Amino acid sequence: MLIILVGVFVIPVLGVSDIVLVKKVFGLAVIVLAGFPFALAGHYEMYNRHTKRSMRYFPRQEQVVGGIVIAAAIAYVLVAAIKQ
Repeated sequence: MLIILVGVFVIPVLGVSDIVLVKKVFGLAVIVLAGFPFALAGHYEMYNRHTKRSMRYFPRQEQVVGGIVIAAAIAYVLVAAIKQ
């Protein structure tokens, strides 16, 4: 939410950036927000229905999904920085 608030709404109003940067920040926000439901399912350990929930704060399934989302976000930022 902070990415959208600052990158899509506040920075353009201040006149600090152009529309190209706003589009790239919005793309990053879409990747992060699209990963949220998968991370939530990992938090509740819903990917393996044959085991019971461990009730841990940051279970392994959530760690895996979080790592995938972070890797996708880093890849997007690198590609967006290269392509201008």
